[in-house]
Amino acid sequence: MDVLVGYVRDREALVDLPELWISKNCRVQHLITLTGKTSNRIPIACPEALWALKLQSGRDHDITDLFSISKTKIDVNEVVNVFISLKSKSLVDKLIKTSKKLRFDKLYEDSMSRTETKRTDKSKNDWNRFINQVQHIVSKVIET
Repeated sequence: MDVLVGYVRDREALVDLPELWISKNCRVQHLITLTGKTSNRIPIACPEALWALKLQSGRDHDITDLFSISKTKIDVNEVVNVFISLKSKSLVDKLIKTSKKLRFDKLYEDSMSRTETKRTDKSKNDWNRFINQVQHIVSKVIET
């Protein structure tokens, strides 16, 4: 992805997500990571924008990030609608490719490691719910 004035461009999917939509309803807060906390409050995109950006990216690391916030309530229709507004064959192909990645155990294992989550029946159920949520979004984009 490239960050441009006013857009975030995905060269592979050939779409530009508008910065105005990404920054809409952002939250300003301290960012807490595994290695520490920011000293200043910074703007954080709303969960719907994070879902769109990371799902569209399709990188393993971004999929793991999505899984880590998958219990955060989002307006799925907003994510679907932004993809529909940008819909192209290349975007649909990329979303399908991302969705298919979720079927591989390696990505589940990587997500458990990155989020420091134990492999339990509950975590596997959480992963399956996450897969269903991604597939729901992708299928809505495809069928529209």
